[in-house]
Amino acid sequence: MKTPRNRKILTPLKPVLFFGGLILALTGLAPAQQPDTATLAQTPDSRRIEARVENLLKQLTLEEKAKYLVGNPPADPTLPNSTSQDIPPVPRLGLPELRNFDGPAGVRPGTAPSIRFPANLLLAATWNPERAFDQAKGIARDARARGFAVWYAPGMNMYRVPVGGRNSEYLCGEDPLLGSRLVVAQVRAAQAEGIVATAKHFLTNDQDYKRWVINNVVDERTLREIYLRPFEAAVRQGHVGSVMLAYNKLNGVFCAQDPFLMRTVLEAEWGFRGFTVSDYGAVQDPVTAVQAGLGIIYVGSGFQSPAPLVQAVQSGQLPIEVVDDAVRRILRVIVAFNFQNRSAFDPSIPLDDPAYLALPWANRSRAPGSHSLGRTIHSGGSIGNRCASSCAFHLTLGNPQELRYGGASSG
Repeated sequence: MKTPRNRKILTPLKPVLFFGGLILALTGLAPAQQPDTATLAQTPDSRRIEARVENLLKQLTLEEKAKYLVGNPPADPTLPNSTSQDIPPVPRLGLPELRNFDGPAGVRPGTAPSIRFPANLLLAATWNPERAFDQAKGIARDARARGFAVWYAPGMNMYRVPVGGRNSEYLCGEDPLLGSRLVVAQVRAAQAEGIVATAKHFLTNDQDYKRWVINNVVDERTLREIYLRPFEAAVRQGHVGSVMLAYNKLNGVFCAQDPFLMRTVLEAEWGFRGFTVSDYGAVQDPVTAVQAGLGIIYVGSGFQSPAPLVQAVQSGQLPIEVVDDAVRRILRVIVAFNFQNRSAFDPSIPLDDPAYLALPWANRSRAPGSHSLGRTIHSGGSIGNRCASSCAFHLTLGNPQELRYGGASSG
């Protein structure tokens, strides 16, 4: 039987894990070989990018700027629709639509089937950045084959509640250092393929129970040593293009309206140069959210009208400089990722690329013996996912031949 590629990494970890030496174990994780990425890092080309951004910004009307700051219906209804709300085009300036897609375990292209990768709960259990890189690359290529541009992942919250409904989406397990290594690998992999990665859910979105209203009270030392570290790595090391703000409150303030998280931590301390988005329905007050640093408002159903933002600028309640900063960040990503000069759709990539085809629960057939990244990931960890009732389960798999699951939340 062929030895899995990560066996040499995982075997030495067993005695270390047994004695709880998590940090020592992580030092044995071999970093993946990373290609050059489409990045928001400062480069020799940054001056040209910024000049282009400023030229575009000054040509936008107030209405066009405000439209950028809210979710818009897909411009082409014939294309796959993953999230129902996208970043709109401005055809007269050659600015394309950027189509968003879920999620952390694969592309959700509306009602069509697609590759479904193993849960990130399992990926974290491999302790292997190379596996994380490979999975993100596979997802990004599948997205390019369908014309998507912005990936709502990687997820990097902590496992704090065993029945947390989104545990399967998150890469960190209970260890911020492990999570930091894995999320950087995923951000770099996706953005190397021309897909904008989105670090989510910022911050402390560790359970689904009352997630729209719950107030998580966390002291600053705990925030910085545990909860912020994976996001910091995604920004400072991965140069992630986007960050998604969570539903919940943190220390009494809704995350999507929290200037401490967006203005102080993301922008001032970490130098984040991309754009922020809300989780769908996380904004209580659009003007307050934009003032606090939010870039794009997504709602749970329907669409947020840009009219309140236009009126707030015209009345002086919302400074135009704040709107310009938010739009500038969106334009920076468009220019840095060269979306004006290339299509998000890459017809040279086959749908459900055999090189990245996952296990059979993707609703796609796979010939016996063909290569499967899903099988490779499973060789290094135990699988976890959420049931329809949000009950977590674990199942140790040795060399699985087939695994299927079902239920209302099984996608």
